[in-house]
Amino acid sequence: MISLTGDEYRAALRRIARMGIVGGAVYDGIIAACALKSRATHLCTWNVRHFDLLGTEIQKLVTLPPEI
Repeated sequence: MISLTGDEYRAALRRIARMGIVGGAVYDGIIAACALKSRATHLCTWNVRHFDLLGTEIQKLVTLPPEI
């Protein structure tokens, strides 16, 4: 499990706000911050559009879940 410290959380929210991201995509921004903190190699989601808003560093990680 990955969590952000208070300072990391505030920094992530500031970064997200500077990008003009609002609404539910803010939560995706927090998930993305956790993915970066954990040095994830993949971020699996059906909501690719929200994560694409977060820049190339995140876009490189995003992948669709495999079909079941």
